[in-house]
Amino acid sequence: MGKIRSLEEWKQLYGVDAGVYYEHQLEDYLENCITIDNDNDNDINGNINGNININGDINNNDENDSKIRILLLNGTNTDSGLMYQEQMQMPVFSESFVSRALSMTPSCAKKHEHDKEIVASNAKEVTTATPTATATATPTATKTATTIVDTTTLFPILADCRVFKSRSEQALMEHVTQITSFAHAYVMRNTRPGMFEYQCESLFKHYVYYNYGSRLLSYTSICGCGPNAAILHYGHAGEPNARRIESGGGGVGNTTNNDNDTNSDDTSSGCLMDMGAEYMCYASDVTCSFPASGRFTAKYRAVYESVLNAQRAVYELMAPGVSWVECHIAAELEIVKGLHAIGIVRVPTVPIAAMSMSMSMSMSM
Repeated sequence: MGKIRSLEEWKQLYGVDAGVYYEHQLEDYLENCITIDNDNDNDINGNINGNININGDINNNDENDSKIRILLLNGTNTDSGLMYQEQMQMPVFSESFVSRALSMTPSCAKKHEHDKEIVASNAKEVTTATPTATATATPTATKTATTIVDTTTLFPILADCRVFKSRSEQALMEHVTQITSFAHAYVMRNTRPGMFEYQCESLFKHYVYYNYGSRLLSYTSICGCGPNAAILHYGHAGEPNARRIESGGGGVGNTTNNDNDTNSDDTSSGCLMDMGAEYMCYASDVTCSFPASGRFTAKYRAVYESVLNAQRAVYELMAPGVSWVECHIAAELEIVKGLHAIGIVRVPTVPIAAMSMSMSMSMSM
């Protein structure tokens, strides 16, 4: 399995200032932290993001706040509206650890003896707590085992990190998106009828890894060709990019070639590639469509150009202060216009309001 790196080597590899520890060492590390003099203002291996000092304070001057914190994620996902809750049991620490953690806060010194009496019962509750109960627990002023777990601080910090990017992060995101775009162009140039979908996936992986050292992909590649392009999230283990790309004549292996017939409605050689490289934990996500034959049919071109016009409309509209909904409506408008031009969407001759009223009356009868 090769050389096992030392903790110091892992620290250098990941570029972290604080120490690196094995999982089984974490409790001992935290316990050692709280034994340091409460008045010592020096950091342990440097501040963590400048927010946590030697005693575990998180920009909080409330003397009633516990000094030691275990931060867990708990909050609403702004994309789905669902509540994210850390699916794990609340950490369980020894009675001696909890007692010492509570005693390090000066304001708790007077009631430390009282705290020790209730540690055992609280620790028992922590052990039997369900993940849901754990995630929704709110730190209180009472110095018990539950105050060590903080479910309110970490989530908004990480949520902001998703939205606000430094210049270095922006440059890295641009880089990983560029190499993904280059790889897509490489796949287009080398895709031919008769190849399998997984070969297109292999070309993409080879390009980003061989040329740019991007070993991982952002997600499972989607290489849907022919009818597979209409399958949402195609390419997983149940549908593993295994179809042969057709030449434009219909069934697999059919040698009939209508590639030069731009009036043909056949789109069996159409390919939809949704693939993205990941580099230094920053992910890209790019989707493109093209005919393996190298020529668009009339309807394929019309649909393709309507989506392209939608993309361009959003590019022109994007600016600070413009809402996502406005961009979405602009894109939908261009797509509807394109579909109307080729007869897929028809504009009703009767006003919408009158049509709705007519339908309501017929349903009531």
